[in-house]
Amino acid sequence: MVLAHYWLPFGGGGTAALAALAVGVPALVLALLRRGRGWLPLAAAVVCLSAAVGFAWRWGYDAYFVAPALPLDGARETVTAEVLSYPEETGYGSRLTARIFRPGGRHWKATLYLNDVPADMKPGDRLEMEAQIGAPTPGSAEDRLAAVRPRGVVLSVVQRGAYTQRRPEAVPWSLRPVVWARALGDGLNRALPPEAAALARALFTGDKTGLGEDVMAAFSDTGLSHVVAVSGLHISFLMGLMLLLVGHKRRYAFFVAVPVIFLFVAVAGFPASAVRAAIMQGFFLFSWRKGEERDSLSALSLSLAALVAFNPYAVADVGLQLSYASVLGIILFARRWQQSWDESTRWLSGFWKAIFHYIFSSVAVSLSALVFTLPLMMVYFGTLSLIAPLSNLLLLWVVTLCFLAGVLTALLAQVWMPLAVGLGYVAAPFFDFFLSMVRLLARVPFAALKEASPYMALWAIFAYVLFWLYTFWPKEGGRARRALAPMLGAVFMLLLALVFSAVSLDPLQIEVVDVGQGQSILLLTPDATMVVDCGGSVSHVARRVSDRLKGMGRRRIDLLALTHTHADHAGAAVDLMRQMDVACVALPAIEGEGSNLREEVLRAASELGVAVAEIDRTTRYALGQGSLLVYPPLVGGGENELGLTFLACLGEFEFLITGDLNTTSERALLRAVSLPSVEVLVAGHHGSKHSTCNELLEKTAPQAAIISVGRNYYGHPTPETLDRLAAHGAEVYRTDEWGSVRVCVGPPDG
Repeated sequence: MVLAHYWLPFGGGGTAALAALAVGVPALVLALLRRGRGWLPLAAAVVCLSAAVGFAWRWGYDAYFVAPALPLDGARETVTAEVLSYPEETGYGSRLTARIFRPGGRHWKATLYLNDVPADMKPGDRLEMEAQIGAPTPGSAEDRLAAVRPRGVVLSVVQRGAYTQRRPEAVPWSLRPVVWARALGDGLNRALPPEAAALARALFTGDKTGLGEDVMAAFSDTGLSHVVAVSGLHISFLMGLMLLLVGHKRRYAFFVAVPVIFLFVAVAGFPASAVRAAIMQGFFLFSWRKGEERDSLSALSLSLAALVAFNPYAVADVGLQLSYASVLGIILFARRWQQSWDESTRWLSGFWKAIFHYIFSSVAVSLSALVFTLPLMMVYFGTLSLIAPLSNLLLLWVVTLCFLAGVLTALLAQVWMPLAVGLGYVAAPFFDFFLSMVRLLARVPFAALKEASPYMALWAIFAYVLFWLYTFWPKEGGRARRALAPMLGAVFMLLLALVFSAVSLDPLQIEVVDVGQGQSILLLTPDATMVVDCGGSVSHVARRVSDRLKGMGRRRIDLLALTHTHADHAGAAVDLMRQMDVACVALPAIEGEGSNLREEVLRAASELGVAVAEIDRTTRYALGQGSLLVYPPLVGGGENELGLTFLACLGEFEFLITGDLNTTSERALLRAVSLPSVEVLVAGHHGSKHSTCNELLEKTAPQAAIISVGRNYYGHPTPETLDRLAAHGAEVYRTDEWGSVRVCVGPPDG
């Protein structure tokens, strides 16, 4: 199934199944004729016949469930939809999951985009509206459903006209877990302080919307993201509670625990990782009731087969991949390592033996879970937590308390709110302690490896190869392999990687970060860190910027400067201020209150103790051996025209940033300031035809121009701007084509 998803084109499963069958059947016949002499024919038969089944099932699923929807791509028509989730606010309205009904009784699950954020919409409501339908072919260049297709979503539907809403007399039973999840979350909101309630909702219902991006970044850096993704950890907590209630009686455990686990997974929205854990726990409970030995690998295989049988695209779910990879590592290595380490302390007894056993078991589980997840985390997230074993060792006990307290508080809130508030008052300090410790551990320098540092990526590869060499290297004379030498080698190479990552050999590095349709620029010297703008259309812009800095061991930003406070330039500024230590934030001085985003930035700066510089005159900041000149707004108009301009100088190198200034503002800048020739220009307003005028290009004569741009509906960069840049001999680098663009500047006299 994995091969079918990642290597076969859409609809190619049938041909691949026949090809695999053509090889597998003769291999099986040969294996039977040889009657077990030689393993190769039998292995080939098993692999090919298994692949044939997977390819055939994927082909059948596509032919029946996906292909009939493809002719709808691009259609604009009246649709009937059943709401399956509560609306989630977006920058352009709201988004929810719905079931779209078609004539003839066919229906497909879709992501539905509405123009507003309806306050009273709930699961089960029926909507009728004129809408634009998108049904991209899976794997095509236009496919934007890859992230949600593992959950059965086939269509995207965008509202184009007014909708009518009709509410059924009762919510369908299949959708009631969604309503229960909302009620439980509302109960937690009333019984707990806001941040504790957000964490409790994430632990209990999988709803992470209340956790700030700074908190999610801290969870990622400390290797605790699994805590707020409903998975096997939460199922094990629930299992422990159930077994405590039934007293480990096999007769009752299966019949009590299975319904409770099913309801818990349903309330969480059936995430793939939780479904995997529920199937495995049901398998274990059934085996335990029958008195049979538990077979973890068989249970793992059974759960995967069940998931892909329901939806073959589930194999692309990142949470599912990480869940299976971590469990497989734990099954294969955790017990073995724990027993080996316990042997080294067999001379201990009593309290100290129990303490070391707990430490060894926690570390063994944490490390074994990394064996197969390490490559996935580096590929998907560019992050590998070094502090994860320590953070899991220190905090899993309090996670257990928080989870159980959250469950009890949410349930009590549905019965009697005063009792829930009382329990919340007692439990709140544990939630606060947990979040405080997560933030503290995340602030440890190099708590996590970041893909942004090539040295860290090389070390991760080195450590991974070293582990497998150690695992499979033949023993000498039956003696156990010594782990000390490879461990010391890995630690030594890690220290070298940390040193090289933290040391900047260039007097100035400039990086225009790929943030989609937006802008964020890093200005780095050996002793200074500055960021100009932080906003864009991709998700987690602040984390993308902070990861780049953390990869070099930098936790402090000396200056966060905003050209102006539109979302594409400053939308993630508050999140960045919460993730990093920001000394000063600079923004244009304007009369009046300004935009809502400007007020949010100023409010966050006040809360966090960040100095604010409102620029109303030319200001110079030291930038290592060079300087950063900041020019104030020079003309009136909209917020684009009230933006700042930046000129970074180091020796004979100049780098110019004009934000979203239009042609009128650029000409005013040329009249007020004697700009030098520049080596690099960041094209204004993402390549808009109304910016980067001929006069500016003639005066500055840039050798290269960088356009910070992403997928957009404005036509950026426009042909007119590209033609002007080409006419003036500027080499163009676009972030939508090149990714992040880095400029390294040598010594001023070099």
